Amino acid sequence: MKNLFGLKNDSKVKLYFDVKTSQVIDHEGIDEENPDIQISDEKAFSMPIYITVNHIPFYPSKYEFISEGTIVYASNIVPIERIRIINDNFLFERCKVKQNTITLKDLTTYNAKRKRLPSQNKVMGESARNHICSLIMKGDLVIKNEAPISWHWCHLIAFSLLSTEKAQKKNNLVCGTAACNGHMTNIETAVKKFIYEFKRPLALEVTATTYGLTHVAKRIRYRIYDKKGSQLSYSEYFDTLTDVKSDTADYETIYNRMVNFFNKKGS
Repeated sequence: MKNLFGLKNDSKVKLYFDVKTSQVIDHEGIDEENPDIQISDEKAFSMPIYITVNHIPFYPSKYEFISEGTIVYASNIVPIERIRIINDNFLFERCKVKQNTITLKDLTTYNAKRKRLPSQNKVMGESARNHICSLIMKGDLVIKNEAPISWHWCHLIAFSLLSTEKAQKKNNLVCGTAACNGHMTNIETAVKKFIYEFKRPLALEVTATTYGLTHVAKRIRYRIYDKKGSQLSYSEYFDTLTDVKSDTADYETIYNRMVNFFNKKGS
């Protein structure tokens, strides 16, 4: 399993599970002609908890409810809750919402290497690590395992999709894990691919549920509007406190689900 940029994995073994047929329709990295592939009867939401290859279990990057489409099983780690907020009460919840329509012109303008000035740390007044440490010190946040966690200031709408003035703002930044940043990169990449492929804009509404008066996000919802096509919206949800890295193949499955949803529902 190759680690890419500390955010995502490029797993050697990938199993492609089709939700509608409940079958593994393809796989990569398995040399045997007829491997023993078994699908768990137990489910999390609409997904099998694991799929084994010759008795070795593989897991998805996250558990979610999906009615159709493909899910990649490539992780060796169960996507269960390891980072937990104590006294988690909906009365303490706040939210940040960022909206913007992304056009092909925006991609050609902003999807290029450029300096982030001011930096995220400058905008937020401290590093993401220091921001989270205050919660850990007070006992408001507990990390169950001893594996080190990297913390990032995550953009609700990616820096590569917005002008610096819009991207580097407090209302567009939340504190989450590096692994979550990798999950978010998948959907951002899928959005870019859709706009390049179909030459039409997508409107994004990204909502982060935050804890109390902090900038620590608990979950993120992406709502993507196909304004010039089907005029419908597609949603994805992310656990901002996950320490399970996504896989390089995940963005392609998100892209395919999004395209199939817009084309099928809009026809």
